[in-house]
Amino acid sequence: MSEDDSTIVYPKFGDPPISIGPDDPKIATCFHNFLYIQQNAERVVCRSCKKVIAPFEVVRRWARDWSHATWLDQQITERQQQVEALKEEEQRIKSRLRNGKKGIRPELIDAHFDELLARLANVQTHSDLWAVDRWRTNFNWFTPEQAAALKVATVTAKRRIEDTRGQKGRNRRVRVIKGGGK
Repeated sequence: MSEDDSTIVYPKFGDPPISIGPDDPKIATCFHNFLYIQQNAERVVCRSCKKVIAPFEVVRRWARDWSHATWLDQQITERQQQVEALKEEEQRIKSRLRNGKKGIRPELIDAHFDELLARLANVQTHSDLWAVDRWRTNFNWFTPEQAAALKVATVTAKRRIEDTRGQKGRNRRVRVIKGGGK
């Protein structure tokens, strides 16, 4: 049998053409990645399976691969521009934060801290605590020590609310029973 006896199968969904021939039944599927052109016979032959490939299918596959590669290049360029824009935005925001913290006087920070502690000390209900937390979100320039003190004051206020609720109804705090795990 000659090479012209092979059958070229044209797939429906964009896969590369598959040639199936009676010469070599072991190679039923070849994606024809290694091609060479026989110029004197004007045909394209696969180096792997030695089958003749339709030249138009080869050109179509190359065109599809080229368009996909150019699309990927375009996507890479767009993503790089987005990353650069985000880095510039990050620098602008960091600069604004630095400049914003420099403009606040320490005595003003201490006054707001004292006011917040006083408000937490006067909390009686969950809605009061929610209002204090809402007011607290306006001031985020506290030092780590002040932030830790505010956290302790908030926990204390929550416990105080739960204790006062326990007098009216059910106590939600956990009671530890010694020897209860035995």
